[in-house]
Amino acid sequence: MSRTPPLPPPNRPGLLDCFLLVCGPALSLCLCRVPLFDVKPNGSVTDPFVLAFLPLLPTLLRLTEGVILFWPFFFAGQRLRGRTQGLTAVEWLWIFAWLGVATLNALANANQWVATPDALLPYRDYLFYWPQLVWYVLVVPSLALVALLIGLLGLFGREPPPWTHVFGLALLVWPVLPLAAILALAKFT
Repeated sequence: MSRTPPLPPPNRPGLLDCFLLVCGPALSLCLCRVPLFDVKPNGSVTDPFVLAFLPLLPTLLRLTEGVILFWPFFFAGQRLRGRTQGLTAVEWLWIFAWLGVATLNALANANQWVATPDALLPYRDYLFYWPQLVWYVLVVPSLALVALLIGLLGLFGREPPPWTHVFGLALLVWPVLPLAAILALAKFT
């Protein structure tokens, strides 16, 4: 008698994954209630439509943060459904993004809800403003570029990656679009 090999785990989101995909942007909206930064129009913007749209750009920039923070649940759900494959390169980037987003939101909440000790007041910008600026202006575009390169190289792979690989690629690239609009039309404050 021959034994048939076990079926591979499904390479699509399950019910819990779909629920988390809806909860992620909701969490992002909650996180945006504690602002990391604000944007003001630069001197060249005068169109009323663009001026009305500018305040939405920080929220759009942070739209994926809630989904990024749910990464451990996505991976655990795949493991429970039988995933044996290790992490893909994009999923490693997603973990790095998870660490950065968690750190920035912890700093923002500390800035919002915890009184800064007098000894740290002269360094407040270094503690709260600069990490956010460096993350969004330098690290996020770098992550997006590396993710795109990995995604292009992944087109030549033999085995299909898990759905979180491709989804992670979209999560890492998305913030570059609102960031480009902010850099073109506004300035961080």
